[in-house]
Amino acid sequence: MKDYKASVKITLCLVYVAIAIMVLITIFFPFLVQWFVEKRHKDPALATAIMIVFYPCVPFAAAFLYSIRGLLVNLKKGLVFGDANIRHLKVIAVSCLAAGVIMIIGGFRYMPFWISGIAALAGALLSADMERVFSFALSKQREEEFSDVREQYEKDNNIGNR
Repeated sequence: MKDYKASVKITLCLVYVAIAIMVLITIFFPFLVQWFVEKRHKDPALATAIMIVFYPCVPFAAAFLYSIRGLLVNLKKGLVFGDANIRHLKVIAVSCLAAGVIMIIGGFRYMPFWISGIAALAGALLSADMERVFSFALSKQREEEFSDVREQYEKDNNIGNR
């Protein structure tokens, strides 16, 4: 992938757009839900159920987007296997897990939340797996560096030849 940085820049721009959209939707969400309920001739109590599921998910969505942004900034700098990226992936996994659980619970009131909840749980599983892969690669890299330094030290001080 010779031009991955262009892809990362485009994705970073999309994350900034998603952050702006999330802020706008969070502000205007009650009006949008009321409009949806009235336009579709749904039960007025549905608006409350949707808002009760939406607003607890907002902090997790913000943490998710912030961590994705941090991960992409690091990738743009060429930092792939690092502690910061592992931390970002952990935050992404926990955010997806928490939002998924909230949406699964909300699905008992409004079934379409189950689809979003399952997708969020799948994202949690995928990001947790990526975090484990990054952790393993980083520990392997550190072990190789430590081994090289140890060998150089032993060679310089003739420790192994006594």
